Amino acid sequence: RKAIASMGLGGVALAETIFARESPMTADTNGSLQRYPSVLALKSQSTLKEGDWAETAGFYAPGDGGAAWYRIQKSSATLSPNDADILDVGRQLIAVLQEKRAVNYKMFGAPGDGDHNDGVQIKLAHEYANRHRVPVVNLSGEFWIRQTHNIPIVTSVTWGQTIFHIDEKFN
Repeated sequence: RKAIASMGLGGVALAETIFARESPMTADTNGSLQRYPSVLALKSQSTLKEGDWAETAGFYAPGDGGAAWYRIQKSSATLSPNDADILDVGRQLIAVLQEKRAVNYKMFGAPGDGDHNDGVQIKLAHEYANRHRVPVVNLSGEFWIRQTHNIPIVTSVTWGQTIFHIDEKFN
């Protein structure tokens, strides 16, 4: 039992080391790191300041697949909030997605519930992936594309068991 327990603790220590290396924070940042259960919780925070980092456990709810890292910065004419990878957090500040390894549709707010046009968020995910040269890895889920056209798929994509419902009456 002790050997198994020590392997478990060693595994946790190794995982913490790996995740620390994979985080987007760098040694020269002066901002603090805050963790939030969702994007809504991040957007409702009034203590954020330029240079801070924010981590969400999900887009709508913890564990929904939309967990991501954001850097807080001042709004600018070149970065407009889109409620996906650029979030308006108030006081002329925005939270900008900082994913450099891969993105998925949930990170951009695609609910995949059948009631919404997920095409908007899917398009934003692919545009982000193209700009930052990262793959789109979306291994599961069902997404509905209704009135969204010209989704630019340029980088590598892994869809796994993802299902797309495309409403042809808009195409």
